[in-house]
This record gives sequence, structure tokens and C-alpha cells, in this order.
Amino acid sequence: MAEERALRLGVPVDRLLTPEKEMLEEFVAAEESIARKFSDGSIELDRNAMTIDDVGGIKVIADPDRLTRLETALGEDGLVRVVDKENYWGGYRATSLVLEAGWDREEIARRYEECRGWERYVRRGIPEQELRKGFRRFLEDAEPTLRLELILSTFPDLVESEFGQAIHEKRILAQRDNRTYKGNIPVNVEFLIEYLFAVGFSPQTRVDRLPIKLWGRYLPDTVIGCIRNLYSIPEDDLLM
Repeated sequence: MAEERALRLGVPVDRLLTPEKEMLEEFVAAEESIARKFSDGSIELDRNAMTIDDVGGIKVIADPDRLTRLETALGEDGLVRVVDKENYWGGYRATSLVLEAGWDREEIARRYEECRGWERYVRRGIPEQELRKGFRRFLEDAEPTLRLELILSTFPDLVESEFGQAIHEKRILAQRDNRTYKGNIPVNVEFLIEYLFAVGFSPQTRVDRLPIKLWGRYLPDTVIGCIRNLYSIPEDDLLM
């Protein structure tokens, strides 16, 4: 919308000055447009944009010389490949490396079976025999490599990033105070994530419908009711 206005006015979009009221109106209009596309099924999502490029992360804190040596060693290691690197400066200072490495499918399956890894999941709705025989089938279609994010930081940068001007809680609170973060879509995302975590710990093995109501106004009541249903809790029960 900003690009369309800039084109009409004949100015570059980075030089366009827009009143706050007009920006908020555009945000509401854009959100309503996206909600309608969800409602009629016409929205298209880019799979690459939704890709999670790593299965976990490790943060390494050391002096600059050791971090440099570690990065060099990883680059020369034949079993590990550095597929992405990003340097962060400013309030948050660190180097992010995405590493790719192969893994032994048979070794993972053997260790899972030896430690009886399925026992921790038997009370979540799936029979034990299914958990025992299903793990190898689960691994059959897995990628031959996995990726891990490695964060390299010095101790002073860690302190400044985690407790100084880049503190995560401060950024989150600032976002929540921003009116543009309080539309129906971000609220739905928050509730949907809460619901999906509840599903993972519940005894249910089937979810008929996700609690998404982009055009509704009673989202908290909706998600609480759905979570109660997961655990078979009566609606008038005060405890969850």
C-alpha cells in the first residue's frame, strides 16, 4: 500500500511520509484482506518462508581468538558443512553459523530402542506397540543430514545482548505496546501456538479443527474451550 501511494505521488517509497492515522488504517485494511483470504481459502503461503532451518541451537561464549579458531576448524572439518553465516551488530552482537552434518539412521533407531524411549509417550494417547514399531518408519523418510545453529559470542557481547539494550523481554514488551501488533492475526498466532503445545501433552491423537477465528472477537474463550476439550475438562470446572 505504501508503494502504491508513493507511485501515485511520484516519490521514492523510502522518502514517503505517512501520517500515523493513515498507517494504522492501512494496517487494519491489510489484516482484513489477509483474514478474508484465510476464510475463502485463497491465500497462498510460501513454503520456503515457513522452513525451520535447524533442529536446535548451541551458544558458545569465548574470547575472540578462540571463536575465530573454532570457526576456522569448523570450516575445515570434513564431516561438517557451514551452510550459512550471519553477523549481528548493534544492540545484539553475535555471529550465527548454520551447520549441516550427516547422521546414522540405524544408530539413532538402535539407541531409541535400547533406552525404551517410547515409554515417556505411552500416556499421550498412542498405544505402546504403535510407538515401538512406528519409530523406524518415522525415520525412513528423514533427510540424510540435519542442521544446527551455532551462536558465537564473547562474554561482554553476551551481557550487553541479554541484559543490556537488546534484552529480549524489553523488545517483546515494546512490541506488545505497539498497536500494530494487537490485531486479530497476531492474537490468533499466539493462541494457536498455546493450543498446539496443549495438544502435544494431551491424551488426544486427533484434532478435528484448529481454533482459528481471524474474523471473530471471542478468541480467549474459544481457545480455553478447545483446550478443555483436549483434557475432557467440564466447561464449568474452575481448575485446568
